[in-house]
Amino acid sequence: MKDWRWLTGEDTSIQETISSNENMQCFGSEHPGSFYPGLGFSLFNISYDYQNLSVDLAVRPTSAMGVMFALVHQDSVPFSVSLADYHPAMDEWRDFILVSVGNIVVASAPAQLCDGEGHVIRVVVTGNQTLLWVDGQLGRSEETQEPVDLQSPSSTFIGGLPDVPLVSTPVTAPYSGCLEVTVNGETLDLDRAVHKHNDIRSPLLPPTGRTPMTPPCPRYIAPSPPRCTGH
Repeated sequence: MKDWRWLTGEDTSIQETISSNENMQCFGSEHPGSFYPGLGFSLFNISYDYQNLSVDLAVRPTSAMGVMFALVHQDSVPFSVSLADYHPAMDEWRDFILVSVGNIVVASAPAQLCDGEGHVIRVVVTGNQTLLWVDGQLGRSEETQEPVDLQSPSSTFIGGLPDVPLVSTPVTAPYSGCLEVTVNGETLDLDRAVHKHNDIRSPLLPPTGRTPMTPPCPRYIAPSPPRCTGH
């Protein structure tokens, strides 16, 4: 079915319909990972162990702003990891990774990740301490730490948020780019998600020559880096 060979001999109207709808197409080559188009999110129900949490994110973003990982309880966001172009606590406009408890930033790091390369973000929560690493470099943790409530029931959102008040967290925009998430040592399988937006591509990704909107995932070398855009 790849490379359009399965359409050979079909009516041209079928070919035109499928060629105009990316969701009906097969990819010419396969690469591991998931592509988030900047629309929707994936949802998981995960039980967390008291006050201990580790989140590892393998990313290749195409936008400088977006929610990568979040815990949501009703209309609140008790914990989130996001890309942002503004740091509200520092009142500084530049590219950051923000780790937030509600709308309070507890850890951060300046990081320009839209360079076409894969990057690794690691967040560890132990008790009242939250630590952030970006490509192995320790980020900044605020002296006054807000505790992360992992005992209250919450849902795990990847790549975006449901409808929540804008003041509930510093970033509400959806993530765009390639993303692989590991929580407490277990890589999340989107086939087991409670909900996944139809345009999230997993586990196959389109080849680099397809369109600039669908770049390859980390571990695959692109001939040219994707352009990073803000919101």
